[in-house]
Amino acid sequence: MRAHRFGESRFANARDPAGYLCTTVWMDAALEHLAQRAVATGLRLTPTHLVAHVLSRALRDAPDTNVLLRLGRVQRRAEVAVSLVVVQPGTGGRTDLSLITLRNGDARSLESLAAEIEQGARDARVGRDARIERGKRRAARVPAPLLGFAAWLVGALQYGLNLSLTPLGLPRDPFGGVALSNVGSLGLDRGFAPLVPHTHVPLVLAMGAVRQAARVENGAVVAARAMDLTYTFDRRAMTELEVGALAEDIVRRLERPLG
Repeated sequence: MRAHRFGESRFANARDPAGYLCTTVWMDAALEHLAQRAVATGLRLTPTHLVAHVLSRALRDAPDTNVLLRLGRVQRRAEVAVSLVVVQPGTGGRTDLSLITLRNGDARSLESLAAEIEQGARDARVGRDARIERGKRRAARVPAPLLGFAAWLVGALQYGLNLSLTPLGLPRDPFGGVALSNVGSLGLDRGFAPLVPHTHVPLVLAMGAVRQAARVENGAVVAARAMDLTYTFDRRAMTELEVGALAEDIVRRLERPLG
């Protein structure tokens, strides 16, 4: 297993369970694979699509990282669900964030996930995702001082007591087990995304931009393309060893996409 860079929150305590990991992927084979698939299918395929697909399959094979915390106990999830964070133009020149939740991506093709991501991103950017827009309207009606309590109450009912709130118009498990964010789209080589308590997502993966880097091959320095992947994880739900094994599997799948 290659060396990973681990860290933990500077102020780690019972209220701040975050741990951190960063690893680097050599992307030349992955980018060539995407280009070939794009020509064969006529679809636009990007590193985001490939990472979402690889992440879904890696989670299937690492069930100890596809979990949730319920009343302080770790439980494995019944399905693989990855939420993808999408930047959405807001009002007054501001930007907002939206989500595309990819379910059972481990049993689907790369092209199927890519099509869903592209459609979801288009809908989010023009406000056509009815579920998300409905949720925003409901949240806007909650007085600001009560937003924290409302988020806690919904989480306690949905995740703590495992109750379905769909009759109230609230989707079940809307954030999935892992959140994927592409900070590279903001021009960043690397960034650590935070855990967001009300989502109950214990693992967040952030993709950096694909960049030129020097690599040593057969004793010679050559130009290559690299991408950093960072992981923020809840240490109450999973260990550093479990996240490290997941990260290593994701690196292997990306660097050898035909393997």
